[in-house]
Amino acid sequence: MGRGLRAAARAMLVSGRLPHTVIIEDPDAARGLELAEFLAKGALCRGEDPPCGACVSCRKAEKRCHSDLTYVSGGTKTKSMPVEKARELRAHAFIAPGEGNRKVYILSEAGCLSVPCQNVLLKILEEPPAFVLFILICASRTELLETVLSRGVLLSDFGEEAVDWELALEAAAAVFAPGELTLLKLFQEQGGTRDDLRALLEGMEMAFSRLLRCKNGVSDDFASRPEAAGILARATGRSLLSLMEACAGLVGAFSLNPNQTLLMTAACGKLRRAAGL
Repeated sequence: MGRGLRAAARAMLVSGRLPHTVIIEDPDAARGLELAEFLAKGALCRGEDPPCGACVSCRKAEKRCHSDLTYVSGGTKTKSMPVEKARELRAHAFIAPGEGNRKVYILSEAGCLSVPCQNVLLKILEEPPAFVLFILICASRTELLETVLSRGVLLSDFGEEAVDWELALEAAAAVFAPGELTLLKLFQEQGGTRDDLRALLEGMEMAFSRLLRCKNGVSDDFASRPEAAGILARATGRSLLSLMEACAGLVGAFSLNPNQTLLMTAACGKLRRAAGL
């Protein structure tokens, strides 16, 4: 398991503000499952430093015998989970936890889910019960519908080589500038097309993810950049997680709103609120 992703997962647990959906992107299925189980164990943990590894919940999760931890497979490359099973999973998610205050579903091979299955699950991902955590594991985010991606926080080390880090960090820092004008102006200058704006928001999400890891002690020369240092001085782990969620949600909004000017304006307000400004 990558140390950076483990730190990001731990940051979610320590913040006490777990998202309802986490999407783990890793072509190594075993490594993705290891991270998912670490996050699941922490979510169910009753100790003070989740996952403590010593409490009853942690021990049960380790043995895969916790009644509030469910493993589901999305299928294989040639055959998706049946739609009826997706409906059963959706209904099961509304049943209250049996042992603690949270239920966790680990959905491996999520990229094998058919479009109809993803649309069935989207309904529960959009309005999940407060006690549910879904962890989806896929080899590539491109296997999932944009609407599904927009409902979760992405944990991934892949695709970072394609990010314009200088621009992503400039945009991330603009979120914390006085007023919305700096960020809006940057969106207008750099987000000329829908694809440009989408790439910028995806880069910002990955920048906030790296900053969250830095906030939790992961060594990364990213933190030495002046813009990053300024953000780390002002942002909390919780606000960085909120900003990751906001970016993911805005990327998903592209499929719903064709008005780019409106998207830019909405993005400014949503990101600043996520930052606590």
